[in-house]
Amino acid sequence: MKCYKIFLRISLVITVLVQGLNHVKAQSGDQILDGIGETGMVARYIFDGELKDWSRNNLHAKFQGGQAKFVNDTRFGKVLSLAGGTNDFLIIPSEALTDLETISISGWIFLRSNQPNQYLFDFGKDATKHFFAAPIGTNDQKGFQALITKDKTNQNGAISPTLEVNKWVHVAVVLDVASKSILTYVDGKPAGEAKNVDIDLTSVFGAQAGQKNMLYIGKSLTQGTTNLNALIRDFRIYRVALSRRQVAGIFNNANGNTNQSAVNVGKREDDLQKFDANHQQLYNSYLTSVADVQVETVVGDLPRLPSYVQGTYKSGIKDQKVRVLWPEATDNSTVLKAGTYTVIGRVAGTNFKPKAIVTVKNAGKSATPVSKLTTFHLSQVSLKTDEHGHNTKFIENRDKFINTLAKTDPNSFLYMFRHAFGQKQPAGAKPLGVWDTEDTKLRG
Repeated sequence: MKCYKIFLRISLVITVLVQGLNHVKAQSGDQILDGIGETGMVARYIFDGELKDWSRNNLHAKFQGGQAKFVNDTRFGKVLSLAGGTNDFLIIPSEALTDLETISISGWIFLRSNQPNQYLFDFGKDATKHFFAAPIGTNDQKGFQALITKDKTNQNGAISPTLEVNKWVHVAVVLDVASKSILTYVDGKPAGEAKNVDIDLTSVFGAQAGQKNMLYIGKSLTQGTTNLNALIRDFRIYRVALSRRQVAGIFNNANGNTNQSAVNVGKREDDLQKFDANHQQLYNSYLTSVADVQVETVVGDLPRLPSYVQGTYKSGIKDQKVRVLWPEATDNSTVLKAGTYTVIGRVAGTNFKPKAIVTVKNAGKSATPVSKLTTFHLSQVSLKTDEHGHNTKFIENRDKFINTLAKTDPNSFLYMFRHAFGQKQPAGAKPLGVWDTEDTKLRG
């Protein structure tokens, strides 16, 4: 009886907490960090004593020079320290650049040297095809630079005043493919902008998944440059073009000491980049043909047209299915009698108009379902041992659940709820573990 009372009390507490969560329910169930949905984030490296990726993608960084060095900072606590040595830089898995149509990068940096040719990050294939940010500038051009290059002659970028030394500065670089611009932000405010930039990430990073790129933090792909001498904190990579409001939100939230683990709060911005109907998306520029499809239905039922249809591509790209937009039916007049008709779809950003040939058949006689379930009274259910006097599996599982529940500290059940909302944990409280931890993102 005592076990049942404990279970009832815990259930009531959890029910009350869940009710309290309703006012912060997220759209589509995503976590939101600084007003940005987690699906827009590729990777996040807090650098608070480890190099792990705190996004859902597990793209953990690796320190080239053996063991990464972390130092205590009066503002952020533990931060990553790069001293500018030959092997003093980080490597990010190349998968971080897979299928990107645009890219945004932000982070905190504390420069300890005003020497030019230091790179905060440099992503790409080599020194002629890469995307980088140089806080002090290069020998050829002073100032905070954010550039993307296709070859030695085709360089596009935004340039703004050099970042201050011996001071924490928040920087953001937004490469917006849709608006053909590169924007830089310093401490949440616009700093530099390049307009009418001919940007094609596939020409820099490659069009196919699995193509190897080199992603460095604190080092350049160009030979003979100086490695970064600075402290770094909260380095983020996004697959969306951050808006001015979102960049300012990241900066202000860090300054306001808000709960970085807060879940499902704030105004949600655009999740992924939106394109006009006539704008060619990632692989559509390589599309050479789209197949027609055959679809069957019965009289009275509108057909289910496939969202993706087989496409053929050039330039060695493996054939794969392409998104097709079909016109929406206004009524069911086309399926009121047996026969065939054609629906013409379209592929966004192209002139391809695949056809769906729909065959309408007379409906056959459907078999009447036979009920195989019968009702019974709850009084007919009893928990008794089997014919040999042994507990049944149902009894064993019930007792295991109740006994485990009775031995579990209620604060363990509530640990992740408190963590998600920044509440102080009672002394000695520990999370349940396994699926209910800070790393699993299942926070209430």
